[in-house]
Amino acid sequence: MNRNYLARMFWLGATLAGCLLASLDDKRTTAADSPKSQNAKAAVLEPSAAVVHQPDLTYRTVGDRELMLDVIFPKVGKGPFPAVILLHGSGPANKGKTGMLPLAQELALQGYVGIGVDYRCKPEDGFPAPIRDVQCAVRWLRAHADQYKIDKDRIGVWGFSGGGTLACLLGMKGTTWKGDNGRAQLDDRPQAVVSFYGPMDFAQLHEACQARAKAKESRFQERMESSYIMHTLESWLGGPPSKVPDRYALASPVTHVTGNLPPILLIHGAEDTVIPAQQSQHLASKLRGSGSPVGLLIIGGAGHDFEEKNPIDRRLAMAAVLAFLDHHLLGPIQNRSPRNRLERTQDLRQISKELK
Repeated sequence: MNRNYLARMFWLGATLAGCLLASLDDKRTTAADSPKSQNAKAAVLEPSAAVVHQPDLTYRTVGDRELMLDVIFPKVGKGPFPAVILLHGSGPANKGKTGMLPLAQELALQGYVGIGVDYRCKPEDGFPAPIRDVQCAVRWLRAHADQYKIDKDRIGVWGFSGGGTLACLLGMKGTTWKGDNGRAQLDDRPQAVVSFYGPMDFAQLHEACQARAKAKESRFQERMESSYIMHTLESWLGGPPSKVPDRYALASPVTHVTGNLPPILLIHGAEDTVIPAQQSQHLASKLRGSGSPVGLLIIGGAGHDFEEKNPIDRRLAMAAVLAFLDHHLLGPIQNRSPRNRLERTQDLRQISKELK
């Protein structure tokens, strides 16, 4: 994908949203989610006097385990504010909701309620444990919306890798997932969905991993990653797709595409060797075919977790997402401070200049 095309997509997102959010620096990136990132340092949240941070709120108890979330909302203003639920990845190096807190705080500084959510994500937890957890989180947040300045009618979900899959499943399945948190009368479908490099067709992913793991031309790291993902899928879903095809289909967003879905934005690295970009492309194609609103941005040169060398690509991805959220969730321009509007305009001009 050439840079002129990326620039045009960026300007389109800016036109829809009206303005762009100032980009996040490298300290405010997502939780690591691939085996090669196991030694990554935990994200550090630098407190801001402009927001209120409510940590470790229990939204569900499963057996003797408490599942928690953190809520960060603007200190100034009565609200209610639109909310964005952040779902971490499910790899062995994920830092849970802690890794999402810098991004949650940045969202709060820009007029949102940012929410980092923990959920069961180990292979032995099995499916559908994680989707039921995040479903309960959405319902819990709607039940406590007044307490945390949340507009329960403007909730978005933004997931990374395995969290991106869950975000799409929430947007597609909604209340048809049977939760058990006692709030079945509350809707759990979001109004906007964003996925960064999420797997969307698990049977196809298993097949691709199996082929890469056996291919002599694959690099050693690719073979190891592919073997890890393949065996993780089999543990999580109860076997290979040849034995449990229904479970692979149930867990895959591509299976649940209809024509009545919230807007979805898919972003993927073209050089992702963990979750190939074809996963997002496949879902985008099915969504377009159904008439559902979808945007797709493939970042050239970027790998999984966007560990690319070119920082402009990362900034472009983040700006595009926040333009999307602004358009679908943020609402009237009066909810945006003059400082933030100026920052977004300046950032747009700077990125456009660098792309030329």
